[in-house]
Amino acid sequence: MKAAEKIFAELDGDYSKIPTLDQATKLNFLVNIGSFYKIQEKFEDALKYFTDALAVYTTSSETYDKGYVDICLNIGQLYHNKGDYYEAITWYENCLEKVSDLESSLKFSILQSMGETYFKIKDYSNAIKYFQMALELDIKDDVFHAAVYKSMGKVFRKKGELKKAEEYLNKALQSSLKNLGEENEITAGTYQEFGNVYVKQKQLDKAAENYMKALDINRKLYGDSSRKLIKCYHDIAKYFEEMEDFDNAR
Repeated sequence: MKAAEKIFAELDGDYSKIPTLDQATKLNFLVNIGSFYKIQEKFEDALKYFTDALAVYTTSSETYDKGYVDICLNIGQLYHNKGDYYEAITWYENCLEKVSDLESSLKFSILQSMGETYFKIKDYSNAIKYFQMALELDIKDDVFHAAVYKSMGKVFRKKGELKKAEEYLNKALQSSLKNLGEENEITAGTYQEFGNVYVKQKQLDKAAENYMKALDINRKLYGDSSRKLIKCYHDIAKYFEEMEDFDNAR
């Protein structure tokens, strides 16, 4: 990856310098480097490589197939990660216009991403709309559903509809435990959301139990200094504040 990154950095977007490199190989390199930076959370670098990949794609093909849509989806997700939510939505809408109904898994990911972005701008009606559209697709893999059920629980918690939040979180937990087991990100996130709901309901013993489950899983998965763990500590601090135990919250 480092060697490929160095080569493309030296080219500075001028891929005519290596005419022997076919279009498919160019795309593969650019998408792989973009994906690497995305995982590393270097969103500006990732965005550059995915944008370059899109430029190569549109100059080499007159049709917009799954590969084109997948690149656009990644660009939308990167704008979301950068906090440019309205730009992300524009890219997702472009994806929905182009994606084939036969690509149900890809369409699910687009709809899920739209729901998450609308949640970020506190447009909860549209968040629910797109999450529901995702759940209505013919997807047999329950792992897809678990993440969206968790997100639906989060939306309804924000709306103050705590019973509905519990309903969706129970679906998320059942699905994630069945398909992924205890030690995974979705299960941890679901326990954490349960904790948030129980704090709202003043069921503080249940909140503490679920926060500790989330904390233990996140520590095993990511270590003691991860962003996931910090978010979990933040929610636990809010729990202590609810108990008016400000010394523990500091």
